[in-house]
Amino acid sequence: MENDFRSLDLNLLVVFNVLMRERNVSKAAEKLFLGQPAVSNSLAKLRIIIKDELFIRGSGEMIPTTRANELHDRLYPALNSIHAAIFEPQGFNPLTDSRIFTIGMRDWVEAWLMPILLKKLEILAPNIRLRVRVADDTIAASLFEENCIDFAITRSLEGPKWLKHHHLTTMRYAGIYDSSSMKFNNQITVDEFVSVPHLMTSPKGDFYGLVDQCLHKLNKTRDVIYSTTRFNAIPHVLKQIKAIATVPEPVAKSWEETFKLKMVRLPVELEGFDLSLTHHEKHSNDHAFQWMKDLVETISQENRY
Repeated sequence: MENDFRSLDLNLLVVFNVLMRERNVSKAAEKLFLGQPAVSNSLAKLRIIIKDELFIRGSGEMIPTTRANELHDRLYPALNSIHAAIFEPQGFNPLTDSRIFTIGMRDWVEAWLMPILLKKLEILAPNIRLRVRVADDTIAASLFEENCIDFAITRSLEGPKWLKHHHLTTMRYAGIYDSSSMKFNNQITVDEFVSVPHLMTSPKGDFYGLVDQCLHKLNKTRDVIYSTTRFNAIPHVLKQIKAIATVPEPVAKSWEETFKLKMVRLPVELEGFDLSLTHHEKHSNDHAFQWMKDLVETISQENRY
């Protein structure tokens, strides 16, 4: 099929379509903003390609041949479809669309965002489904390259130029512990902070992180007894042992409500971090992607702690 199109210019079909409507070379040239010789030349080329006269001179107009009528019946809808695909706005109706979006994120982002997002979708887009893949700053780009995810919600703004990042919100950190096993004042001191065992999360399972960097500047160290790549076990561990964890503030707030833990302001100055929504550049003009991006951005702004 590809070889059949090598000698065919799509503009020839446009000229043919107008000739079928106007039945006159001069009128067709006027509608196309072309000279009459250009239209006649296009018709001559089409006659060679189609191997048919296409139009016969009649009294006052050009009469299409049987082949021309057959060709027009099949080409007219196709040309309209091509025109719509290129020049008409892409249609997207969230109330009726039934696509699936795959979003890459860490488990704490999922716990923070998904309940609110799914509640919104239940009303605004009841047929849209969401799939979550585990993703962090280190693997998001490769997941995009392999077409495994549509969006990623991570802290990173790095990666290939074809990744488009949109700021969602700035998060702070907080401490979290079980107040039934340990008692601190409303503001825990640095010495109290380092006097108890610590639990931490790390994408690579490290035992050293931002908190340790801040403590190092104060000539202090902490005892990290447990490091995990996921968040979901930490509140259960905190209910069993005397320890404290440093987590994003929305996570601490959620655990305070769900697990009856105690959130506390950290005694060290940790910089907040930006959370970003990322997608592939190829989806920049996709109305469905734009709609989902705007919805996640709105939720993130409305549900900051």
